[in-house]
Order: sequence, then structure tokens, then C-alpha cells
Amino acid sequence: MQISVQEFKVSHVTVYTDRALITRTITVAPDASSTTASPPTDDPDKVPSQQLCLTDLPSVLVLDSVRVETLSPVTILDVATRKSVIDPDAVKKPEHDDGYKQLRAKRDALHRQRDQQQAVSKLVERYAQHITGNTTQPAVLTPSTPPATGRLDAFKGFLDYYATSHLDVHERLADLDEQIKVLDNQLAHLSKKLSDVASKAYSGNTFETTITYNSTSEDDAPAIFKLTYLVTSASWTAYYDVRAFTDSEAVEIKYMAHVRQLTGEDWSNVTMVLSTAKPSQGMTPPSLTEWNIGAHPPQPVLVQAMRTERALSRASRAPSAQSFAGGGVDAITASAMRGYSMPAPNPETVARAGLVSMTLEVQHPVTLPSSEDTHTVSVGLVTTLAQFKHMVVPKLSHDVYLKARVRNTSDYVLLPGEASIFCDHSFVGKVPISHVNPNDHFDCFLGIDASIKVVYLPAKRAHSSARMFSSSQTLTVTQTIIVHNIKPQKAILLMVEDQLPVSHQSNCKVNLVYPDPKHLKTIDPDLDNMAHPLQQAPVTDTGAPASPSGSPQPLILSGQIGARLQATRISTANDEPKARAIASAGLDGTASADLAWSSDVRGKLVWTVQLPPGQNLPLQFEYEVAYPSTMALQGL
Repeated sequence: MQISVQEFKVSHVTVYTDRALITRTITVAPDASSTTASPPTDDPDKVPSQQLCLTDLPSVLVLDSVRVETLSPVTILDVATRKSVIDPDAVKKPEHDDGYKQLRAKRDALHRQRDQQQAVSKLVERYAQHITGNTTQPAVLTPSTPPATGRLDAFKGFLDYYATSHLDVHERLADLDEQIKVLDNQLAHLSKKLSDVASKAYSGNTFETTITYNSTSEDDAPAIFKLTYLVTSASWTAYYDVRAFTDSEAVEIKYMAHVRQLTGEDWSNVTMVLSTAKPSQGMTPPSLTEWNIGAHPPQPVLVQAMRTERALSRASRAPSAQSFAGGGVDAITASAMRGYSMPAPNPETVARAGLVSMTLEVQHPVTLPSSEDTHTVSVGLVTTLAQFKHMVVPKLSHDVYLKARVRNTSDYVLLPGEASIFCDHSFVGKVPISHVNPNDHFDCFLGIDASIKVVYLPAKRAHSSARMFSSSQTLTVTQTIIVHNIKPQKAILLMVEDQLPVSHQSNCKVNLVYPDPKHLKTIDPDLDNMAHPLQQAPVTDTGAPASPSGSPQPLILSGQIGARLQATRISTANDEPKARAIASAGLDGTASADLAWSSDVRGKLVWTVQLPPGQNLPLQFEYEVAYPSTMALQGL
């Protein structure tokens, strides 16, 4: 017996990154499947086998992926899937299909009945207008309306009929409209089904699965099968809705998935699982082969190449060393060796690294039609806390950007995907998110904060020379940056970035004058300075940072050497804000001045300022450029 697989609902879908696993439950009545012709046998207890042919499998089916399991007392003998071919000439158009004709005839009959009811309603309305003498407005009949013609009894009889006729006609019209609507839906469904069959016939990509089985049930129980198969043209990508709230420092991450399926099958009210596994790739690692080494085989010497070498030797009177080295041939000789190709190198070993597959169960039923549209499916909600800081590069822009470092406190792995960022209910933009494991963090910018003002004053320059008629001179540059927190009640953590010039010439050197280079020390450039609290460094009675033990080393910023001023904060001594050096906890166990330099930044300076509400702070650095008097200095 043949049954269309589309008659059985899709119950479960596992969506992979490039395909999907479909699960259907097939239920067959005992008298539905056909009994195959079994060869004669003397065994009276042998149960004849039965066959069930499931047709209309999707055209994007992966042929070798069809699996059938039994959910009833049935023994499966064989499962065969093949590509079926439909003769396009045998495919009926909707107007030629018998079932379509019958449905359309029923709908036409209902339309005629509806037209008759509407005609009766109009006739009664016109008669009522006639007896009331009003031919422009709908009639309104009451017991006090005098009869225009005829007897009073006839008028009362018409009045009773008119009072009930409208209700009856409207009820009949509503019932007819509902029946017509049902038939229209059936006609549309049948037309789509016939069109799909026709398209599959012309494409030649329809599949069918034949199940051969024996029923072991003593009663007439139905045969129930679990049918699973892979289809292409289905995929999903991670998508996030990140909402940050600066007052509570809370962050909500709505984990979603963009699912797209164009399989030709509608998924209606199915349970869905999203997986990162890739069934299209191999399941076993590659195998190593023997790696052989040895002497390089001698290169073949062609007659034309030797003649070319001798000609070049006679012309130059100085033979090339490479010509007699025996290990290579120059470009002219190579061009003379027409058609000769060098031996192919050993193939490189390609390393394929992957994570263990992860599955995400969607907690609610999902309905996805087969279309070009991308559908959004909700996976879960993650609520966590974030660390906020502000960042500004005043040399390039006075805009201060708010940045959040969000830690993934959930059990979900945040897969690479796009995120819509909201800050205090305002949409900021969309940013990509990389792979984030549980308890790891990621950074995202939340837009510009207008409540932080930054002034970048013009640099002050002064030239000097060591002595009269000196061959060198020095340019001293002083740069001042003023930051102002105009928030009335909240302190901020502000990172200000600037830079020193970098010289690539030995006779031109850049020296940092202020802050004093003796407060610079080496730190790990990858240290997470947001994850460790700031501690105040020891200071002198005058409020200046205490010098570390040992003689200070001068810092020459040239070549690949840069500098990083790691932290400053405000001190309100004498009601006058001052900058103090700050140490980051966890560096070496001591609270020493943390004006550290790092060779990973080419002349980059970074201040980390804890700025109380309503306060402003000047940040200043000074550097000298020593260069020859004859040099025309450029770049400043």
C-alpha cells in the first residue's frame, strides 16, 4: 500500500548548521498495508510479510539517512529507499483532477444558494420599502405603521414575516459563507499538493521508502513506525539580544536562533533541538602516513639548458657559481627548460580542530513553514552582572564610549553570532559575539555617554639646545587632557588613551619626562585590569607617589618600545583634585606604583581614572624629542 508521508505530522526536528534531522511517527491500520505474495510453504505458522510504501519524501532528502524503527509488535524485515520518477505527462493539473472537480462543484453549488438567499433578502426589502412609501432608505416597520395597500390582516402577517426573515436569512448566509470558506481552504491545499507533485515530477527528485515487515501482534493492533531522515536546505545561527542597565549593572542576554528551512515540508508545532554537530563531516580523525626523507634526487640536465649556460658563460667570461653548484637553476635556465615541472612537495598535514557538539533544546513547540524567510526561535534567558567602564581617545575624538565586560554565568555556550545591543532600553546597534564558554567574558560597547566631557588642549612645544653651536637640539612637548564627570551621583571608571611618537632612527630619540619613568615597571599586557580591584599605592607626605627601591632606569621610547600608564585616581586633599599613582592588585603581591610599560603597544599611553561625580581631572604627560640640528623633523 502507498501512503504519502506528508499525511503524518512531523513530531521532532533536530536542526544542524547545514541540515536537519526529521522525525515522523507512522501509524498504519491492520487492514491498510498490503500482503506480499509469499512463496508456497508447508509451515502453517509462518506469518506473511507486509509492505508499506511511503511516498512524497522531500526532494532535499539525504538518501542514505533514512532510518525506520518499530514502536509496536512488528518485526522489520527490510527498508529500501529509492528515487522515484513521475511521468510529467501523467501529472494532472488541478482543473483536471477528479477530487478538485468535486470540491469546486460543491463550492459552486453553495455560491448559488448564497445568491438565492441574497435575492430573497433584497426582494423582501424592496416590498417593505414599497408598502411604507420609502424607496431610498431601508424600511422600518412597526405595529403603528399604517398599511399602504391591502387589508390590515395581510399587513400584520407581512410584519411578522419581515421581523423574522432578516434573522433567518442572515443565519443561512453566515452558514453558507463558513462552508464556502472551508471548501476554499481545501481547494487551495489540494492545488498546492498537485503543484508540488508536478514540480517534483519535472525536477525528478522525489523519493519513496518501502518497509517490509511482519506483525507479531495476536490482535489487530496498528503498526507504528518511527521514521527519521536527514534533509539539506536547513540551517541555524546564533543570535542574541543583549540589554544592559547601567543603574543596577545588570545585563540580560536573550539567547535566540535564526532558523531557516527550505525543505519543502512545513514544520507545524514540533519539538526542536538545535545542534552544533556537523553530520556532513567525517566522524573519524585522519590517519598519518609514512613520512620519508632522504637525499634530493639530481635534477635532469637538458641539452638546451646546457647550451644556454655555455652561451651565458662565454658572454660574461665569468661563470655563475650557481651554474656549477648542482643544486639549482637560475630563471633563464628554468625558462629554457620548456615543459619541465619541479617535483611536487610533500602534502602538508591539515589539522582539523573542533569542539564537542552542543545541543540546545527549545522549550516550546515551534512552527516553521518552508520558505526563504528567516525565523527567530527563543532558546533561553541569561541574567548576569557586568563591569562598566568608559573609554575615550581624545586625540581622535572627544566622544566617550561606554564599554561593558559581561561574564557568561549560565550553562550555555555562547556561540559566534550577531547581537542586538540595548543600553537602558535604547537601541545602540549590532555587534558580533565570538565563542564564549561558561564563566568566560566578552566585551561590548554600549554607545556614547554624553555625561562625560573631555577637553584636549593644544600641545605646548619648546625648543632648546645643550650649548651654543650644538649639533643636536631638543623639542619638549607637553600635552594636557581634562576629563569631567558631570554625572550628579555616580562615579565612573574612565580609560583615556593617548600616545607618544615613536622614532625609527637611531639619532632621533623620544624620552618620557613626565610621569617620571622611575615609576614604570613591566607588567603582563594580557592582564585583565577590570577583573582586579584597584589599590592605592604608597605616597609621600606631599602626595607624590613613593619611589620604588633601587635606582630608576631611564625609559627610551624608540623602535618597538611603548608605554602604558596603568592607573590614576583623584585625591581630594585640600579640596584640590590631584592625580595619584594606583597599583593593580595581584601583579606581584605588593602595592607599588603601577605606571608600567609594555612592549606590545607602540608608544600608547592609557590612564585608568576613577572619577567621582561632578569632578574634573587634568591628565598630563611630557616628552622630549632629541634629534640633530640638521634634521628636518617631521610628524610633529
